[in-house]
Amino acid sequence: MKNNRQHFVFIFLTILLLLAACSRPKIHKHPVKENYVVLLDLSDRILAPHQAGQDIAVIMQVFGRFEKKVFSQLIVNSNDKFSIRIIPQEGSPLDIDSLENLLMLDMNVLPLRKKKTRLLAFKKQLKPTLEKLYKMAWQGNKPKDYQGVDIWRYFNSKLGYDLQKDCSNHLIILTDGYFDFESYKYSIKKNNRYTSTLFFDRLNRSNWKAYAEKNNIGLLTINKKFPKTIVTVVGINPKSQVLDQADKLLFFWRKWLQEMDFGTCNIIDKNNTGKPVSYTHL
Repeated sequence: MKNNRQHFVFIFLTILLLLAACSRPKIHKHPVKENYVVLLDLSDRILAPHQAGQDIAVIMQVFGRFEKKVFSQLIVNSNDKFSIRIIPQEGSPLDIDSLENLLMLDMNVLPLRKKKTRLLAFKKQLKPTLEKLYKMAWQGNKPKDYQGVDIWRYFNSKLGYDLQKDCSNHLIILTDGYFDFESYKYSIKKNNRYTSTLFFDRLNRSNWKAYAEKNNIGLLTINKKFPKTIVTVVGINPKSQVLDQADKLLFFWRKWLQEMDFGTCNIIDKNNTGKPVSYTHL
């Protein structure tokens, strides 16, 4: 319990520092619009002790950064946006469209006289709505009770609509890092690139990294242009403590995001008490 609490404190403080660093004020003639997108993995990772509470705390911290930006524009001048997206999951009982509508606030579309009222109302209902969401997402006590989530499909089909041009985009992904779902009939393979992490089975060797690089093994790159985005992946957590699972998750996430040229990316290992893996090439 003590170690879990220490890991969560580390993650929480790291996110706080990353968000603060990415939100430092810059001098512009016109305020820069900020767009915060939180992407939720509600697969069997929510079985981990205190996972729902940790996720909600992180989301509230992100919303706090959004709220601070809104108030810096005196609210009425704010065109900023905050939204929570749920990664596609086959067989999920959730009414995702309705839930995502409840978990989205776009200051740009609100009349001036309603901006403050709507902001305060959204803030008040955000945590209770998230708590209800996690209860609804609970499908049983065993991993087999859950379908996996399709992160690749969200990036390929939906992310482009959630990010915005001429805007400071922040994408925060809450996931254990796996691109796995219950049936691999939905998985795509092109040469040695995959839309799932099924290829991990090919890397049960000590020189897995060199072998993967030599044979171009990894996640299938999405050939789309995304707006420059600050990406933070939170909670990478191996299901096995053997066979370098954590190192593989960190390596292939970093490689995949780099190949799509998002801009600034930070990857936080849930069980690592050191500095997060990160790179910047804006």
